[in-house]
Amino acid sequence: MAQSESGCTPGTMADEELGFGEEELGFGEGEELGFGEEDLGFGGGEELGFGESFEEALVDEASSFDSFASNNFNKGADPNYTRDPIKVPLLPCKDAKRAKVLVATFVVIQRFMGDAADPKKTTNLAKIKYILGAGIQDPENRDEVYCQMCKMLNQNPSRTSSARGWILFSCLA
Repeated sequence: MAQSESGCTPGTMADEELGFGEEELGFGEGEELGFGEEDLGFGGGEELGFGESFEEALVDEASSFDSFASNNFNKGADPNYTRDPIKVPLLPCKDAKRAKVLVATFVVIQRFMGDAADPKKTTNLAKIKYILGAGIQDPENRDEVYCQMCKMLNQNPSRTSSARGWILFSCLA
């Protein structure tokens, strides 16, 4: 994981600078969500009521996001799911402090989704508060957090990670 000049990684910045509470959301790390492996009712090409299947709608949305990413993301930023932390924000950002917050926010998103280790075993509610706080603290961060969420859901191979990502997305809406 990349370290900044001050010697802190994006993960430790999230842990130390902005802090976390002790509240619990109701499902902890490694616990089943109760629906992560079962069919959520949109499998097998079922119609959504507007002329296309769920799978077709996802393909259309993914290609729209890929197009947006190719036109707006920083050079070399991949719009697809990754377990690796990002080194710079996805969208152009000239403010170094804001960029550090956004990179740390991506790590917290990964931790919530179960795609990165959480050495301090921070609660899910605290992670949500951190991510929400990034957008409340600076409204310019909202587009970046939205893009980070889309990235983590775009071609995510894990049903459990995807389910956790959609739960997080709904909390942010």
